[in-house]
Amino acid sequence: MLETQESENQPHRRQRKQTVVWTRYYRCHRATIREQNDNNNSEDEEEELYDDDEIKTHPVQKKTKQAKCLASLKVTCYMDDINNVVISYLHEHSGHTPRSIEDVQFLPKSDKLNERILEELRKGYNVRSVREYLQCEYDSLPITNRDSYVNTVDVYNIFYKYREERCAKDTVDFASDQFSFGFSAPWQKELLLSTAGKFISSDATHDVSQYSDGVMYTMVIRHPIVGRGIPVAYLITNNLSSTPLVGWFYSLASLGLTPQRITIDHDFAEDNALTTVWPGCTTQHYVWHVQRAWMINIKSKVVASVGRTTG
Repeated sequence: MLETQESENQPHRRQRKQTVVWTRYYRCHRATIREQNDNNNSEDEEEELYDDDEIKTHPVQKKTKQAKCLASLKVTCYMDDINNVVISYLHEHSGHTPRSIEDVQFLPKSDKLNERILEELRKGYNVRSVREYLQCEYDSLPITNRDSYVNTVDVYNIFYKYREERCAKDTVDFASDQFSFGFSAPWQKELLLSTAGKFISSDATHDVSQYSDGVMYTMVIRHPIVGRGIPVAYLITNNLSSTPLVGWFYSLASLGLTPQRITIDHDFAEDNALTTVWPGCTTQHYVWHVQRAWMINIKSKVVASVGRTTG
């Protein structure tokens, strides 16, 4: 009895608190990072998503991965044992099922898959073809692997960045007062160099850019299957002489283009350029432009004489 009383009277020794070197907290990848507005976008947000031509100005976005999950880990390193850490599991997962198909799709793709997507896009394939091809290639992976799910949004977002990089203006672009830029898509080039490219229509559209005297020349051929006109090559320039046209035609000729007949809109610059590059090509003019030229000259040069009448 005495021993017990003495032990109770002894002062309580406080346990020495361990010195913490560092502490890290890790939240579930589907935790709510910020408050989300469940309502539709405001008018200001809509204006940011679309430009003046009602065209989206940002990549397609996936639905939010935030599921208000409270699961988190606390990782602590103590001075007594700096080579090891203590992991504390704070909360259970909520709002989603870990490792499920719906959950895995929100994990980031591997760098290898991103490189494969970019590799296929550089070959000229469209978004759908790339997605279908890579889905078959990665279909053998386990369902818990993020790369086993290749969706259209994954491919499109990489395509969007790839297209922006290719279309970005170089630092020396338009450095001078005059410029010219010709371009054509791979499928357009294939049609242009086919037998359908023997007969071409060319048209000039003025005031197509912010640059003074901007003009866009468009080459159009008859599609061999549809039977309708389809554009196959473009040239944008602010030089109204035949110089950019000669360079454009020579570049197309180097690819193997040898047209038999080209229809143009009675432009002297085009006439001179065609004669220089393809002297054996037949040139004809649009009927509308010919009639318009006739009427302008008739009104300005032909004056009807008024006969004198006698009684």
